[in-house]
Amino acid sequence: MRAAGLEVVDLREETPEHVIRDIGALVYYLRAVAWQVPDFDVRRYDRRLRALDATIRSDGPLRFHDHRYLVEARKPL
Repeated sequence: MRAAGLEVVDLREETPEHVIRDIGALVYYLRAVAWQVPDFDVRRYDRRLRALDATIRSDGPLRFHDHRYLVEARKPL
């Protein structure tokens, strides 16, 4: 952005942890964040979702991290 002539006002990076405690929460997440699994459909992934449900019930919650960036930039006055 600086190379493009913009002034970087704020720059942040984080890797928040997500904890999925039940399969319903995973289905909700995948529907809300459609770019994670672009072709997600409960019927299409039924077998895999049931397997994950069994894993969550026996081994505990799924945990994963996102890598996120926030960049605030502006054109100099």
